[in-house]
Amino acid sequence: VSGLQLQLAALIPLGCQPCGEDAARHCTAEPAEERDPAACEACHEALAAAGACAGSPWDDAAAGRSAAEACADVGEGCLASFEAHCAEQGLIPEKGGCRTAVEGEQCFLHVRWAMQVGVTAHPEWYGGLSQDATFEDFQRHLHRGPGRTQCPQEPCPRKEAACHTAVPGEECYRHVAWAKEVGVTAVPSWYPPGLARSSPAEAFQAWFHRIHHGHCPVPCAE
Repeated sequence: VSGLQLQLAALIPLGCQPCGEDAARHCTAEPAEERDPAACEACHEALAAAGACAGSPWDDAAAGRSAAEACADVGEGCLASFEAHCAEQGLIPEKGGCRTAVEGEQCFLHVRWAMQVGVTAHPEWYGGLSQDATFEDFQRHLHRGPGRTQCPQEPCPRKEAACHTAVPGEECYRHVAWAKEVGVTAVPSWYPPGLARSSPAEAFQAWFHRIHHGHCPVPCAE
């Protein structure tokens, strides 16, 4: 772990946890190559195959991994254009139906903040939920609570797919490696009690799967 990485990670405010890892990695990474429109098209095709328009793109482990890999290096504009395509085709559920929040939506940010920060700082706000609860549990609580505008729809039931432990080259692996080697040492408050640099990679992946971070599937073993 370089001193620069630790310094940059420690400068990110607590409230920026949902994007803090990405910010720290961005500041220490090599410049990205020019993004290819063909890569965006491949990302769109993989997302469509994984059923991303329905709001639950990771039910099929293989399709989810393919989408995560195809979209790993595309920009936010590419992902936004896919969501616009879903809306135009009428594939995003209407209000009142279930929809599990996805990255880029306000509800997603609220749920992630609640899981990583809120429930630890203010457990009385969350009706008995803890960091062991699922992403869907938190979204449901926010939807049904007084601030339901944060999450206007109920989450869809989670369907656990076959386990898969992240391997080098996958987006999830990059997140797990960064958290284990840098994040948990630089900013331990971002992670639940019990996670440390000595924890197995599967423990980090299981946590990321729970909070819907890095497109991490449930690992095969901890």
